[in-house]
Amino acid sequence: MMESKVKKRNKKGAGAGGLPAAIDVEIREAEQYLATDGQVTAPEDFPFEMVDEDGMSVVILKRDYKDEKIEVIVS
Repeated sequence: MMESKVKKRNKKGAGAGGLPAAIDVEIREAEQYLATDGQVTAPEDFPFEMVDEDGMSVVILKRDYKDEKIEVIVS
């Protein structure tokens, strides 16, 4: 009886994939993200101008609305 429990555990662990499979998934997803340069395009009717300078950790959204100037800083 003890022998069959050990065999079951080994089969379950091998079938589940475990850590190596999880690492492979993370690597694939990171490679796919890097292949797209991580750029997400805004919809054509997006009301803000996006300012995203290389090396900066913020994105600035700018817009004029009526007589107001709106600036949103996202970090």
